[in-house]
Amino acid sequence: MLPFKRWCILLAALMVNQISANDMSNDSEHLEKTINLKHLISVKNVKGQDVLINGTVTDENGQPIPGVNVLNKATLNGTITDFDGNFSLSVLDDEVVLSFSYLGFKTQEVLVGSQTTINVILVENATNLDEIVLVGYGTQTRGQVTTAISKLDTKVMENAVFANAASALQGTLAGVRVQSISGQPGAAPRIIVRGGTSINNPNGATPLYVIDGVQRSDMNNIAADDIESIQVLKDAASTSIYGALGSNGVVLIKTKSGKAGKVSVSYRLNSGITNVGRLYDMANARDYITLSRLGMVSREGQPDNLFRLGLADAYGTGNDLTNNTAHTTQYLTAENEYKLSEGWESMPDPVDPSKTLIFKETDWQDVLFRTGIINDHHLSVSGGTEAARVNASVGYLTQEGTAIRSDFNRFTANLNGNLKVNDNLEVFASMVYARTHANEINNFANTFSRAMTLPPTTKYKFEDGSLAPGVQRSEANPEYLLNLEQNENVIDNLTLLGGFHYKIVPGLTFDPQVSLYSNTSNGAYFMPSFLAGPSNLNTSRRSIASNYRTRNTQVDAVFNYKLLNSSNHNFGSTFGFSYVKRTNNTLRAE
Repeated sequence: MLPFKRWCILLAALMVNQISANDMSNDSEHLEKTINLKHLISVKNVKGQDVLINGTVTDENGQPIPGVNVLNKATLNGTITDFDGNFSLSVLDDEVVLSFSYLGFKTQEVLVGSQTTINVILVENATNLDEIVLVGYGTQTRGQVTTAISKLDTKVMENAVFANAASALQGTLAGVRVQSISGQPGAAPRIIVRGGTSINNPNGATPLYVIDGVQRSDMNNIAADDIESIQVLKDAASTSIYGALGSNGVVLIKTKSGKAGKVSVSYRLNSGITNVGRLYDMANARDYITLSRLGMVSREGQPDNLFRLGLADAYGTGNDLTNNTAHTTQYLTAENEYKLSEGWESMPDPVDPSKTLIFKETDWQDVLFRTGIINDHHLSVSGGTEAARVNASVGYLTQEGTAIRSDFNRFTANLNGNLKVNDNLEVFASMVYARTHANEINNFANTFSRAMTLPPTTKYKFEDGSLAPGVQRSEANPEYLLNLEQNENVIDNLTLLGGFHYKIVPGLTFDPQVSLYSNTSNGAYFMPSFLAGPSNLNTSRRSIASNYRTRNTQVDAVFNYKLLNSSNHNFGSTFGFSYVKRTNNTLRAE
């Protein structure tokens, strides 16, 4: 009997692999249609040149494998095996290489040569079953694990630049929802494992993070190049060892350590750019003036609104070239005619076409947003002997936000070592430090929503070249305000870790570990006096200082026992003790 998964694949193959023969001409040539799992391909019957290759694909037990993908690597034409594992494929010459691939088996390639019959035996690919995964306070091979554990392919972090390593989980692990909820550079994404656990707050079910055995509330301020593996424990069986703390899932992270061998030095630079995904399609200045002025005229029963057409506002004609008005719209005169040669535009007045309006258009989205550049430098030194190994690294990341005046810098340092005292005892210690500095956008409503809806006829700069302030603070020139506003946040992050691995008797080990995790955040905000409109100086200066400090002390003592010398059974047990003390301090002054 065929295994259940092969029956499923065969059924899918039979549904899509429809072979039909239609008369193509009077000499009864036919076109045989086959469907490849990835491509819709036609295999042509060329007179006197094609060689028909037949064969059967089986597994190591001699069972036929239906649905195997057979591909001509030269032309990318192909077919799939039928219910009995048989296939037929026409090729042009004897230099063709056929590729046989099937999920769960190693891909095999065969040179056709003079063969017309090719029988292939596919070998199961058990590589993934030998993969080592983290399970709480120990490790197991993938083949022994029955719980829901997902492991990130670290090549994801090699192919892109991540200011926050948590972003690498986005779209890469099944059952893990990762959302970017802030445009601030360096901001952490929201991570939810297998859906929210609360009806009232489904987005508040954040997982527990365990980095080298140290429990944390996030995985911020870790250089992606310092990470060796990231795994997510998703079900109750795999997270039970952490109790209620693991009820929303557990993200296990292991950082790189020294390897025995020659000392290696590596430097890596990752660079990238960031852009706004989508901008709003706003009305241009010409349409804005036309619709606004005609709208005032059409308001029946309110003739007193006509006076607005002459005011110093976005569509009114009462503006001038001085610093006393916030907008550019005005009638063309001999005194301001020269502005047309400086990029200003003109148009007939929609209300009175005998007159000409001039104005300067500004796209405020162009003013507010930019192309951000991110650079991630990483230098590491690793090596040692079987008795002593060390790994050291430093990193420096800079990221410009897509909004002007927003940026993020991070310095990281990592030092860890292992010392093998004897055959039964190995001592280890590590130090991880990170310092980040961020300039952040303070008021999202005023900066983004209001600034992007600022009338396009509002002055960007005055005649003297200075930045114009806009209308008022809620409708301000974003570049003017952001150049004045100071909003900085500095975070210091330190982890100290030490412990040893002791083999008490064959199969029984003792692994104690002590760690200290400290996170300190200092914020400073200051808004000096500013113009809330051309003639309104706001002198109420605002200043805020904040300090948030978290200290996490943790002690773990774990005994692991694994039954040795048994090829038919897998038995292991873990007994441990964990003590965690967390202290939070907050100080804020305004």
